[in-house]
Amino acid sequence: MALDFSVRLSPFVMLPFGSETTELFSVGGGAVVNAEIDQWSILSAGPEFAFALSTLDGPSSTVQFYFGGLSLSAFYYPVSRLYLRAGASFGVYQSVWEDVSQGDLYWR
Repeated sequence: MALDFSVRLSPFVMLPFGSETTELFSVGGGAVVNAEIDQWSILSAGPEFAFALSTLDGPSSTVQFYFGGLSLSAFYYPVSRLYLRAGASFGVYQSVWEDVSQGDLYWR
């Protein structure tokens, strides 16, 4: 049984939805870095780290999000060089806006 190590960089876009959210936030974005060990050619697990930035509509400032946690995913190769992956992550995050900082748990 051989273990494979992989690193993935996944950019993302944050789109605000809902009346309260769209009044405060504009479009934001960030990236997630996963460092995973693939086991049994079907499961992978490892740490994940992320950073996101969103501009506030009201004042001219931004809110920053820092994430850190664990990810677990399953993958399948239906044909050569094409794979399907489904996964979940959980951990802690920290949001920073001007001199206000708040942390909590996250899942995705």
